[in-house]
Amino acid sequence: MQNEEKILKTQKRKNLQFAILRLLLSLYFLSLIYDQKDKKYTINKQLFKLYWCLEALKLFYKNLSQNDLLKILERANKESEYTIREKIAQIIINLETDVFKALKQELKNDSNYYVKNVFRS
Repeated sequence: MQNEEKILKTQKRKNLQFAILRLLLSLYFLSLIYDQKDKKYTINKQLFKLYWCLEALKLFYKNLSQNDLLKILERANKESEYTIREKIAQIIINLETDVFKALKQELKNDSNYYVKNVFRS
């Protein structure tokens, strides 16, 4: 009985963490649409949020459907900042399915050394 309770608590914690992650990512993408005032500050602030959302996603990507994960990674991959693409590469390197093949190939051929280097390790 105690073992079942531990499993249930662990599952509830994972569900909460996953819900928080989805909320953070949703807020990030929504803020990109509506926050156009001071562009330089806003862009840096948004990139900072996206970077840390992707860092959190590295821990929870297994909880997302492949299609949802692909949509998030493809959208984030449109950023010109190499650190964002590097985070995407760190997530996608562990994914072996064909769904991510094109994005993985694009990142392997990225012009930035640090993005390409993720696949050389």
